[in-house]
Amino acid sequence: MKPYEDDCDLLVPWFLMACFAYYELGRPIMSDADFDHLVSLLAEHWETIDHPHKELINPEMFTVGSGFSLEYPTIVRYSTMDLVNETA
Repeated sequence: MKPYEDDCDLLVPWFLMACFAYYELGRPIMSDADFDHLVSLLAEHWETIDHPHKELINPEMFTVGSGFSLEYPTIVRYSTMDLVNETA
């Protein structure tokens, strides 16, 4: 089970981290299938999610399955870099 499957509010940071890792670092932290599943869950639970970074995500991103145009908060950047370095 993925960490975000138990707590829908975690879908937001995992989406942001996955996008940052892929688009900015060029080092994916999950498979395409896992990312697609995360996006599906995010779309399904969007109305009930309560997270301070939710406002950074446009729900239109769910239909294209991309977060290419996102702006990433510092905490997302550093958390993702730590995660990437742990798995290197």
